[in-house]
Amino acid sequence: MNTGQPPSDFAGLWISRPVPNGARRETEYVAGVASGAFRDYDAHGALYREGGFVDGLFHGDLTTFDNNGEVLDVSRFQHRTGIFRHFMTSGQLGWEITVRAGKMHGPRTRRNWRGEIISVDHWCDGKLVRTDDGPGKRGS
Repeated sequence: MNTGQPPSDFAGLWISRPVPNGARRETEYVAGVASGAFRDYDAHGALYREGGFVDGLFHGDLTTFDNNGEVLDVSRFQHRTGIFRHFMTSGQLGWEITVRAGKMHGPRTRRNWRGEIISVDHWCDGKLVRTDDGPGKRGS
């Protein structure tokens, strides 16, 4: 297990520990590029996200699970184009990030623990255009 990327010619299942808390990612590679299934596990070994890659980009259904293994969200991606959602440990939606071809494009919405919108960033081809504060920013 490691924290880095596989060798450029790697083919098979690569297991990495990208953060020191014990969480891990399992990703299938072909010729050094993520192509196939991936699974993310938390520090306790529970599956919290699974999906697929094609040529290093999210592709297909990206499924996020809560602490009890129940499905929180299924987002569909076409070559890393879709809406990526991050959830808090409580199961509350924290971020919605619109991406196109692997770059942020469109709104990126951030919510507080009560589900109120804190801010909405607007992106165009990976570049931040502007940020609007939401009503949830006060007292967050």
